Amino acid sequence: MEIDNDGTYLPDEEKRDEYVLADVGKIWVGNYPYPHGRPWVFGQFDDAVLPASVLLLERSGIAPESRGDPIRVSRAISKMVNSNDDNGVIVGRWDGKYEDGKSPSSWSGSIKIMEEYIRSKRPVRYGQCWVFAGVVNTVCRALGLPSRVVSNFASAHDTNVSLTIDEYVDEKGDEIDSSYRGVTPGGLYDSIWNFHVWNDVWMTRPDLPQGYSGWQVIDATPQETSDGSFQCGPASHEAIRRGQMEFKYDVPFVLAEVNADVVHWQKDDTAQDGVGRQVLTKKVGPIDNSGYSNADKEDITLEYKPQEGTTAERVTLLTAARR
Repeated sequence: MEIDNDGTYLPDEEKRDEYVLADVGKIWVGNYPYPHGRPWVFGQFDDAVLPASVLLLERSGIAPESRGDPIRVSRAISKMVNSNDDNGVIVGRWDGKYEDGKSPSSWSGSIKIMEEYIRSKRPVRYGQCWVFAGVVNTVCRALGLPSRVVSNFASAHDTNVSLTIDEYVDEKGDEIDSSYRGVTPGGLYDSIWNFHVWNDVWMTRPDLPQGYSGWQVIDATPQETSDGSFQCGPASHEAIRRGQMEFKYDVPFVLAEVNADVVHWQKDDTAQDGVGRQVLTKKVGPIDNSGYSNADKEDITLEYKPQEGTTAERVTLLTAARR
């Protein structure tokens, strides 16, 4: 039975079992074309998780009467799982110096992180993108938001909203100093990561035209601010696929992650490389523990963008560039 007034209702029972009730799963990491699934215990039914999730909502400042709005709640979760603006769950670190905490690679689930957070009321050290995404998945499912972890292989970070990742080399092919290639005031410059992990959350979008409901991207890894805070989403899959930059929230940022053109500048020559080569999530159903077949891997690249190199994919970027 479909519940018309529930903006997070999934009519498919098998998908509800996977995206709301499943408390274990996999997060895809590594390199294209050889990603591997990292087992992760979401543990959304653990005693510590719901109190920690409610604490996050309280600290986010979201009004009690707004806590039934999946748009506001999911955006607040993307803000509060990182600790950059507030006393969120996880401190991010990428420099390899983890002596005063735990290495991001040592975590295999969210429960211990949430237990430590609710006990100390302080951010837990340390995490990287897959840890942020794993905890976001836990919080979303604990609050009844259908969610899945998504991994993007060859993920672009476009700092100047140009929809290109510009890499400059001299006549010998050596990379030119980053000060030449337009570093932003915050010290950021265009880059490509081997992979990046975020979350999809299922909801209706009454604030957008018909056809833009369904999966929405949120991302708790602190990269850039949105409305003054380190938060991202919910960005509609359909808006991303169509290059509709004007729709809320953070569609331009996510579109660039999966579909920016990579342009190498050497003298007057240009060449292009693809980003978003493969976007993966765990398939609905049992976990494949064989370690070899990866039968539980689902490729959802075409949910984010048309086939790379097709006319439709070029039209998406042209549409985005015009806007």
